[in-house]
Amino acid sequence: MISNEDYKDLQTILPVLNTSAKVRGCVIAVTTASARTNVASLIPGIAAGEIYDGQYFDFTADGGNIYLAQTNGDAGSLDETATGAGATVAGGVIFNGQTKPYKFTSGYTWLVLKGSGNCNLRIALSSISQNSTLGSSAKDF
Repeated sequence: MISNEDYKDLQTILPVLNTSAKVRGCVIAVTTASARTNVASLIPGIAAGEIYDGQYFDFTADGGNIYLAQTNGDAGSLDETATGAGATVAGGVIFNGQTKPYKFTSGYTWLVLKGSGNCNLRIALSSISQNSTLGSSAKDF
């Protein structure tokens, strides 16, 4: 039997339009050079602790494959050809046109990204918070 918390995790929402008060998604340009981006600087609610607590984000690769890893600061690089368990090994890949759900780990708001070519990573809030009721909290959307 699925728990209530697991059921809430599965409740995805359509992307919600950004407003001046709340940013719920962003697009990051990705190139063939490994680069770092602090997603909390693009979606301020993440830094404020308002919208990452138990919520999923859809990550979509648009225009090329995207290799990625999550980190807690402005450091690190990726090598998509690296093997083993070294610091440059890409922890994940999103293939062109594919969407994958991710959660941000508390304190780990930086992404290290590298593309197979010039492309975009589209990020959109896609679930409600486990810790609130729909519509009654900033954590919802």
